[in-house]
Amino acid sequence: MIEIKLELDMYFHPIAEEKDLIEKDSSQDKLFSEVKKSLERHGIKSGYTLGCFGDHETYGLFKRSGYWIVSFSERGKTEGVGIFTDVHNAVEFFLCIMLESNEDHFDWRSVFD
Repeated sequence: MIEIKLELDMYFHPIAEEKDLIEKDSSQDKLFSEVKKSLERHGIKSGYTLGCFGDHETYGLFKRSGYWIVSFSERGKTEGVGIFTDVHNAVEFFLCIMLESNEDHFDWRSVFD
Protein backbone atom coordinates (compact mmCIF):
# COMPACT_ATOMS: atom_id res chain seq x y z
CA MET A 1 0.00 0.00 0.00
CA ILE A 2 1.20 3.52 -0.71
CA GLU A 3 0.20 6.20 1.71
CA ILE A 4 0.60 9.74 0.42
CA LYS A 5 0.17 12.51 2.97
CA LEU A 6 -0.54 16.12 2.22
CA GLU A 7 3.13 17.01 2.68
CA LEU A 8 3.83 14.51 -0.15
CA ASP A 9 5.61 12.14 2.22
CA MET A 10 5.38 8.56 1.07
CA TYR A 11 5.59 5.45 3.21
CA PHE A 12 5.79 1.85 2.07
CA HIS A 13 4.01 -0.58 4.33
CA PRO A 14 5.01 -4.23 4.19
CA ILE A 15 2.47 -6.26 2.26
CA ALA A 16 2.31 -10.01 2.01
CA GLU A 17 4.03 -11.01 -1.23
CA GLU A 18 0.88 -12.56 -2.73
CA LYS A 19 -1.03 -9.30 -2.12
CA ASP A 20 1.70 -6.93 -3.26
CA LEU A 21 0.53 -4.35 -5.76
CA ILE A 22 3.81 -4.05 -7.66
CA GLU A 23 2.82 -4.24 -11.29
CA LYS A 24 4.86 -6.33 -13.70
CA ASP A 25 4.13 -7.03 -17.31
CA SER A 26 6.04 -8.03 -20.43
CA SER A 27 6.22 -4.46 -21.77
CA GLN A 28 8.30 -3.48 -18.75
CA ASP A 29 10.90 -6.12 -19.60
CA LYS A 30 12.00 -4.22 -22.70
CA LEU A 31 11.89 -0.88 -20.88
CA PHE A 32 14.02 -2.16 -17.99
CA SER A 33 16.41 -3.85 -20.41
CA GLU A 34 16.98 -0.54 -22.22
CA VAL A 35 17.37 1.39 -18.95
CA LYS A 36 19.97 -1.16 -17.83
CA LYS A 37 21.85 -0.81 -21.14
CA SER A 38 21.79 2.99 -20.78
CA LEU A 39 23.26 2.77 -17.28
CA GLU A 40 25.89 0.26 -18.36
CA ARG A 41 26.97 2.57 -21.20
CA HIS A 42 27.80 5.08 -18.47
CA GLY A 43 29.69 2.51 -16.40
CA ILE A 44 26.96 1.90 -13.81
CA LYS A 45 26.47 -1.81 -13.14
CA SER A 46 25.14 -1.80 -9.58
CA GLY A 47 23.41 0.39 -7.01
CA TYR A 48 19.94 0.05 -8.51
CA THR A 49 17.03 -2.32 -9.05
CA LEU A 50 14.43 -2.28 -11.80
CA GLY A 51 10.89 -3.55 -11.31
CA CYS A 52 11.12 -4.08 -7.56
CA PHE A 53 12.19 -2.57 -4.25
CA GLY A 54 15.90 -2.09 -3.79
CA ASP A 55 18.16 -3.62 -1.20
CA HIS A 56 20.81 -1.91 0.88
CA GLU A 57 21.68 1.54 -0.47
CA THR A 58 20.09 1.15 -3.88
CA TYR A 59 17.74 3.19 -6.01
CA GLY A 60 14.73 1.47 -7.49
CA LEU A 61 12.39 2.11 -10.40
CA PHE A 62 9.10 0.26 -10.50
CA LYS A 63 5.38 0.60 -11.13
CA ARG A 64 3.02 0.19 -8.23
CA SER A 65 -0.72 0.81 -8.01
CA GLY A 66 -0.68 2.71 -11.30
CA TYR A 67 2.20 5.01 -10.35
CA TRP A 68 5.82 4.91 -11.44
CA ILE A 69 8.01 5.22 -8.36
CA VAL A 70 11.66 6.05 -7.92
CA SER A 71 12.78 4.93 -4.47
CA PHE A 72 15.88 4.70 -2.34
CA SER A 73 16.49 1.83 0.09
CA GLU A 74 18.85 2.09 3.01
CA ARG A 75 19.19 -0.03 6.14
CA GLY A 76 16.00 -1.93 5.41
CA LYS A 77 13.91 1.21 4.90
CA THR A 78 12.57 2.23 1.49
CA GLU A 79 11.64 5.83 0.83
CA GLY A 80 10.00 7.36 -2.21
CA VAL A 81 12.18 9.84 -4.05
CA GLY A 82 9.64 10.57 -6.78
CA ILE A 83 6.13 9.48 -7.77
CA PHE A 84 5.05 9.78 -11.40
CA THR A 85 1.98 9.02 -13.47
CA ASP A 86 4.09 9.11 -16.62
CA VAL A 87 6.76 6.48 -17.37
CA HIS A 88 8.84 8.93 -19.41
CA ASN A 89 9.24 11.37 -16.53
CA ALA A 90 9.98 8.56 -14.06
CA VAL A 91 12.72 7.05 -16.25
CA GLU A 92 14.33 10.42 -16.97
CA PHE A 93 14.26 11.30 -13.27
CA PHE A 94 15.72 7.91 -12.33
CA LEU A 95 18.52 8.28 -14.88
CA CYS A 96 19.29 11.84 -13.76
CA ILE A 97 19.74 10.56 -10.21
CA MET A 98 21.83 7.58 -11.26
CA LEU A 99 23.99 9.57 -13.67
CA GLU A 100 24.06 12.69 -11.47
CA SER A 101 23.15 14.91 -14.39
CA ASN A 102 20.27 16.83 -15.93
CA GLU A 103 20.90 15.77 -19.51
CA ASP A 104 18.59 13.57 -21.55
CA HIS A 105 20.12 10.09 -21.41
CA PHE A 106 17.54 7.78 -22.81
CA ASP A 107 16.70 6.94 -26.38
CA TRP A 108 12.99 6.15 -26.26
CA ARG A 109 13.07 4.81 -29.83
CA SER A 110 14.88 1.74 -28.48
CA VAL A 111 11.84 0.86 -26.36
CA PHE A 112 9.17 1.49 -28.96
CA ASP A 113 10.90 0.15 -32.09
